[in-house]
Amino acid sequence: MEDKNTKNADAFSQDFQSQGGFEKTDNAIDPASLVFHYKRENRISKAPTLVKSSYDGTLKKPPKGFFRALVHTKSSRIMLIVMIVVLGFTVASILSGPKKHRANIDGIAFSLSAFSFEDTIYVSLQMQEDANRAKKSIETKPEETVVQADFSFIDADGNALVQQSFEKTFLNKELFLRTTLSDYDIL
Repeated sequence: MEDKNTKNADAFSQDFQSQGGFEKTDNAIDPASLVFHYKRENRISKAPTLVKSSYDGTLKKPPKGFFRALVHTKSSRIMLIVMIVVLGFTVASILSGPKKHRANIDGIAFSLSAFSFEDTIYVSLQMQEDANRAKKSIETKPEETVVQADFSFIDADGNALVQQSFEKTFLNKELFLRTTLSDYDIL
């Protein structure tokens, strides 16, 4: 097999030379006269001090461990403190802020929740007895309250798509009103 490859290489070189090959010029450098000298010290002599100290082994190594890395420098400590303060304000505002999905009307606590699954929106209105109303109903006869709930589904422009009304009797226990709507705007 080597003989075949050698013959192919020889045939190629003969064809290449017969077609003119590379032209020799007066400026051509003889490859035998080229010499390359390599010295490691000369290679990094013009490098920045950071590179030199890295090769010398005198470069400071970063601290090991997650917390030590967070408090290693003054700027990283300040950044950690700022992140903790912002996180604290965010959690405090979430916990103490107004909750639009909850309301208390006439001693009944209302809680509205909704979620979307595939192309349907599921809405649930939960009603529970408030603590003050519970004390009052123990002392006296429990009150029956008729609750009327109107669900209005609006689009992005504020137009009402569907309106549904429910009327149930609340007997000082937990009560749920549930409904669904097909959502055609979800892509």
